[in-house]
Amino acid sequence: MEQGYAAEVNGMPRKLQHDFYYIKHFSLWLDVLIVLKTVRVLFTGVGAR
Repeated sequence: MEQGYAAEVNGMPRKLQHDFYYIKHFSLWLDVLIVLKTVRVLFTGVGAR
């Protein structure tokens, strides 16, 4: 869930793992968690690269 855009080939396997996890476990609560974490990063910068 904390994987950003994979601009390099080296980051693709980890990005795909996160994508497959999301597909397997998708739910409203997972989406809410992602939105909350995104808002936290926007306002605090915590977790940003």
